[in-house]
Amino acid sequence: MSSFLKLNRILALSLVAAGSGFAQFTVHSGSRTYTLTVSSQAGGFTFAGHWLYEMSAILPSAQTGYSYDLLFSSNLTAGSGTSGEAIFLIKSSDGYTFTGTPTAVLEIDRPGSVSNICDMADARPIWDGSLWHVYVQASVLTGGSCPTVGPNYIFEATGPSLYSLSWVKTPGTNNAQAIVTSRTLSGVGIGESQQWFYTGPYAGPGSFPFLVEYNDWNYTPGSQDFGYISANGTSSLYYWYNIVPAYSSGVSSLYPDVILGNSLDQASYGNPGLALGSDCTGNAQRGRGLGFYGNLVSGGPPAGVFVDGTFASSTPGLITSVRFGRNEYGYLDPVSLTTPRVWNTLVYYNASDELNGVACPVPAIQSTWNNSGHSGNPQSHIGVSKVTITEQ
Repeated sequence: MSSFLKLNRILALSLVAAGSGFAQFTVHSGSRTYTLTVSSQAGGFTFAGHWLYEMSAILPSAQTGYSYDLLFSSNLTAGSGTSGEAIFLIKSSDGYTFTGTPTAVLEIDRPGSVSNICDMADARPIWDGSLWHVYVQASVLTGGSCPTVGPNYIFEATGPSLYSLSWVKTPGTNNAQAIVTSRTLSGVGIGESQQWFYTGPYAGPGSFPFLVEYNDWNYTPGSQDFGYISANGTSSLYYWYNIVPAYSSGVSSLYPDVILGNSLDQASYGNPGLALGSDCTGNAQRGRGLGFYGNLVSGGPPAGVFVDGTFASSTPGLITSVRFGRNEYGYLDPVSLTTPRVWNTLVYYNASDELNGVACPVPAIQSTWNNSGHSGNPQSHIGVSKVTITEQ
């Protein structure tokens, strides 16, 4: 089948229903209809005094001890800003209920750690069959200080478990090695929307199973998303294609966040990718919109489409950084290999009423933690919604 047909299989799209705490998005692609239903749930957690957004949620598997694992980067000590940072892990047996305090599994600014990076964002975990790869976006210290504005890079930590991670360093130094570098070294550089997939178990190319997509803010004409495949997740990246997001505004962009494994048309069209987003509704940022990407791995650049509409959270107010719960490869597996295909998962997002009544747009970081600079405001909270996806 030609790449042209693969890239132009999307015929129509619609938001078929929406209500308080519930929304249903429908995309017609080729001969298939995809329906995504989102319903808000009680649950989540608060991490007092810590900035808290850009979660990565890993669904239960042998690699997680059959728990839901949420991985994220944040300030190491409550109220400390970016003077000390770490990657944290918190577990849940059901995906909704979180007990205890997140555990710092990898730090910077500590003796024996790396000595060159600061201001981390994200923590994107991918399992390659024997090793975890965790990717973060971060800046490089300049003259002992963290720059106010980039350039940002992507760095990596690896390990046999999420509790035994080590930074990938430039040989002969104590510096974290930049895995992805902006095309120019001025300005913001790599954005916070970077995402990784391990395509090997899902008919991806055998020699290049790692797929990364990220935003390079320094690339002309700007705000372009680049998709690359790399040979092993650490070596130099092999350029494949670049795409623009299915939707983008001043406060939100919808880049691929999860891939649906074993879709009905996998052999002909490849597996589709999805993202859920947030944007301003009145004076609060609400859950808004579905981004659908017909095919991320086979063929050429996918044709992304946006389905408008809103969904509410279990906590009223701001919703940012909506992330799908995915398996250890960045995919979702169907309930069974029957027709229709059905996939079930959860989505996690920053949910806070801290900025109700404040005119949008607002930077997501303003809502993410409560310290002396935000005294008297509610704590940031991670909320949960249930998602069911069908393909028929």
